[in-house]
Amino acid sequence: MSGQGRLPIYTVKDSGEPLEPRENCRKFINQAGVIVRDLVPISISEWHKPKEERDGASYVNENTKKLLWDTLMTYFNLPENFADAKKEKVKEWMLKNMAVQFRAWKKNLWQK
Repeated sequence: MSGQGRLPIYTVKDSGEPLEPRENCRKFINQAGVIVRDLVPISISEWHKPKEERDGASYVNENTKKLLWDTLMTYFNLPENFADAKKEKVKEWMLKNMAVQFRAWKKNLWQK
């Protein structure tokens, strides 16, 4: 697939946060949350690898984070004229956003 049927993201901040078109940016962020809830098992307790090894500590490994990003990008397109560094900034920003969504999801589960 050459990107047909994917929603475009045209403009991003220097931090990597998507800006335009606004509707697609909202969908980009919301879809990331859906993907996190679908692909990260509920048994995972941490987003980042703990600094100290603990018995039973589970975290989202780099392969899973790559899968999350690749899955998200099956629904969206970044402009081909974006430099690789800019695409990497978007990826970094979105993975941070996914971490926030992961923590919020886990918090809501514990509250219920």
